[in-house]
Amino acid sequence: MGLWQDWKNVMFNPTEFFNKLPAKEQYRKATIFYLTIEAISLALTILTFVPFMTLGLVQDPTMGLLGGLGTGLLVGILVLAFPLILLFSWGMLYVGAGLIHLFISLLGGKKGFVETFKASAYSTGPGIFSFLPWIGNLAAVYSLILLIIGIKERHQLSIGRSVAAVLIPVGIIFIVMVTIVAVIILLSGLQTGGFAP
Repeated sequence: MGLWQDWKNVMFNPTEFFNKLPAKEQYRKATIFYLTIEAISLALTILTFVPFMTLGLVQDPTMGLLGGLGTGLLVGILVLAFPLILLFSWGMLYVGAGLIHLFISLLGGKKGFVETFKASAYSTGPGIFSFLPWIGNLAAVYSLILLIIGIKERHQLSIGRSVAAVLIPVGIIFIVMVTIVAVIILLSGLQTGGFAP
């Protein structure tokens, strides 16, 4: 199957798609799918948000840091950073799949890491829409649903165990991120002499 057909199948018929993935398929095809989706998503984000941010039509807290650079320099930095962002994202795919695989193993999954990786990579299909306000949020939720379906089909786990294997790590990451932000806010408030009423 080609990339477009894979995307269509995972988006509109995920159970059959994940069920029919060949066991012999390893990392290559899933990696190409993932990096293509990420590259399209990142390119669309740059193409849509940079013009709006430079015109002041989108309020983004990072614009205070980048806004004075000028549109040309800002676009240049983003284009140069593009491969690094993709490389970092690909690395984080392995980290995320590893964390989910740990919980799959704890919940009775017997298949190898490659099956978790494939489910994780292909479940990013909705990411193409991540640049769209509101729809991007729905795309993220649908990606989680696809990941749960992928885990269920590739590891032959129950739906409950598949949900737990995905949502427990997501919950842990969320709690860690909220804690880090809270500590940063607390420390910045203490450094400036406290919080003003």
